[in-house]
Amino acid sequence: MIDDYLAELSRHLSAWPWRRRRILAEVAEHLRDAGADEGAIARFGAPEEVAMRFNEVTPAPRPRLAALA
Repeated sequence: MIDDYLAELSRHLSAWPWRRRRILAEVAEHLRDAGADEGAIARFGAPEEVAMRFNEVTPAPRPRLAALA
């Protein structure tokens, strides 16, 4: 149940891989602390909504200048 939620959340996050792993680890910990059941997931919010909130405060990865050259 949590793994499915985290996979969906990951698909909607626009963050560097290290930042994405950190976000997913923290969300997983919060969900487990809340009981790791359907109710905990429902209270946390839809993955799309949670990702949107993280995306607002986390700058999106920008391509390296070398990649553009």
